[in-house]
Amino acid sequence: MATQKQIFRDYLKKNGFHLSPVLSTISLVPHLYKDAGGNHNLVTNIDCCLFDGVDTKAGDLGCVTFYYGGTQRLKYHQRAHSAELLKKAFCPKTAKEAITAFEVWRKATTQELVNWTLVQ
Repeated sequence: MATQKQIFRDYLKKNGFHLSPVLSTISLVPHLYKDAGGNHNLVTNIDCCLFDGVDTKAGDLGCVTFYYGGTQRLKYHQRAHSAELLKKAFCPKTAKEAITAFEVWRKATTQELVNWTLVQ
């Protein structure tokens, strides 16, 4: 029988993520956005991090984190830095809960990106 972690990782793989033991990534076409605060955000990928905590049993999900990866240049600053944009971290009990949360997060963040100004 497949573990909760295996079920979730299979879901990510079906959706085009490149898997590694901790961080799974899907590359996106880079887009530069300007958010409501005037910060410039270059969105290049979506990352999903699975972190086993101290009390996580073998095969359990542990802490799951979703975020857009890229770089960010804060308003009035010269230098850009690596950024985790629109991040969500939580500890689901089942793979189904993690999959549902990912789909809700993806819809919500897509709506947030629509509200940002597309620069390039």
